Amino acid sequence: MDRRNKDLIGSYAMGELVRNLPSRQQRSSKNLEEDTIVAVLNTIHEIITDSSENARSLIQTQGIQKLVAISKSSQSSREMKAASHVLQMTWSYKELRNVLQKEGWNKSHFQTASATMKGSKSTSCKSGYDDSTLPLVDKSQDNEKTGSRDMIPMDELGPDGYSTIDHR
Repeated sequence: MDRRNKDLIGSYAMGELVRNLPSRQQRSSKNLEEDTIVAVLNTIHEIITDSSENARSLIQTQGIQKLVAISKSSQSSREMKAASHVLQMTWSYKELRNVLQKEGWNKSHFQTASATMKGSKSTSCKSGYDDSTLPLVDKSQDNEKTGSRDMIPMDELGPDGYSTIDHR
């Protein structure tokens, strides 16, 4: 999805997407299909990926409350996993953490419920790993990545651009 469309959807459609998510009270009365809920969650995830402003829009439309409810108490492991991914992406924006904490949310709300996930081994998770063991990602506002992507000085490689072990 291109950046402009992502921003437009984040600005104008985020509220409508959040309204399509069930809350604890709506679950029995609204009867949304699992596939529909997972599709909405995946759409929200796509919209907030690499856009802290769209994640801010999610917070402003009261989406965090519904996402936490889905990730903690849904009967569907697919819904729980999709909601957890959206929550983890939202928490990854450091500049939004103060806003989230002022609203009463903390890091534990944005982590996968390991006991719930371990208790219900789903057939959709055939890889055998548990998402709860994965660390939360931190993103800075400038999309600056830290870690193993340090600069390697190219002038040290030699005249042909390759470094050899044996300098004969």
